[in-house]
Amino acid sequence: MRPIRVLPLAVALWVGCTDSTGPSIAGPPFVKAVIDGVTWTNNAAGQAFGQINPESTLVVVGIASAPGILQSLGFQVGRFHSTGTYALSFTRDPGPINSGYYTIQAGPSLSDVQHYATDSANTGQVRVTSIDTAARIVTGTFMFTAVQPGGPAIVHVMEGSFRVHYP
Repeated sequence: MRPIRVLPLAVALWVGCTDSTGPSIAGPPFVKAVIDGVTWTNNAAGQAFGQINPESTLVVVGIASAPGILQSLGFQVGRFHSTGTYALSFTRDPGPINSGYYTIQAGPSLSDVQHYATDSANTGQVRVTSIDTAARIVTGTFMFTAVQPGGPAIVHVMEGSFRVHYP
């Protein structure tokens, strides 16, 4: 009797579903990263979403919530056109805004707000690794350093990845 080789087939299928350069198209939506050494991810698939607006701006947002706290992590890339690497900083005029941000709202009415955003000195990048226009899914990786406006507090967002649906 001939032995059945299941393990090599399983490994081949698993490798075929992943991409060493970024997340696979298949699977539920997510936004995740390591923020100042702590793993962060959105709570549920409905709390990770994307948008590509008519002006070709890609927006990706993840939300994590618990009683008394709401966190959002995201970025936008202006003049988005295809897979590739896009710089994050912050510019107002002329041209599109390419910015990363992290916001924490806490307290009984979520009124204690700490907002961090990229600027000219605290930058990062987004790498869009795949776009499925039929399924309307975009995937990729990101990292950035963000600062509180007017303050010295900085967060380091590293090892970020995302898979989101866009309308």
